[in-house]
Amino acid sequence: NRGVVHALTGLRAALGRHAEFTEGPTGLFAEIREEAPRLLHRVELLEAEHGDLANDVDRCAGDLAGLDAGGAEAAVAAVVAAFDRHVHRGAELVYEAYNVDISSGD
Repeated sequence: NRGVVHALTGLRAALGRHAEFTEGPTGLFAEIREEAPRLLHRVELLEAEHGDLANDVDRCAGDLAGLDAGGAEAAVAAVVAAFDRHVHRGAELVYEAYNVDISSGD
């Protein structure tokens, strides 16, 4: 499980960089707040998920020592699924914020 814990440590660091990029004063979320204020609630939900994801990774890494292979696999799969949902919601947010229907100008 040491290799998995090492990978989770890298994932946690990448999440930190992602949160800095999106939540910073000139980050993606600040831009979306300005360009598409109607999406503010969804931005706030994604920001909150960053903390939840960090907690999930930390908890998973801490739990691995006491889990058998099947339990470790299930714990890691749950973290991966949470990240997958977050990425999907983020992609939907970006699409809604920046999608422009150019055919309506005809």
